[in-house]
Amino acid sequence: MKQSIRLILIIMAAILLLLMVKYVLYANNVKNKQKELKIAQQEVIKADTNEEIENYMFDELLNYEKAKEKLEKMSLDEKVSQMFLVRCPKNRCK
Repeated sequence: MKQSIRLILIIMAAILLLLMVKYVLYANNVKNKQKELKIAQQEVIKADTNEEIENYMFDELLNYEKAKEKLEKMSLDEKVSQMFLVRCPKNRCK
């Protein structure tokens, strides 16, 4: 009788040990997947940021070219007026 109880306890301990090992392996796998996901998200954010910067720079270049074309078409009076409007404080210009 004692031997059968001892055998059952040994089998239960072995099963418990196997379950614990499986849980630890599963937990490590989950942590690794989370790290991989975080790295992938950072790479996507970085790629989006780089693309936004490139688009912003391109847009600014286009705006500069448009402004240059407009400036070349303006008369001297229009240019002086533009400088006055740019320099006039908001509370004094009406």
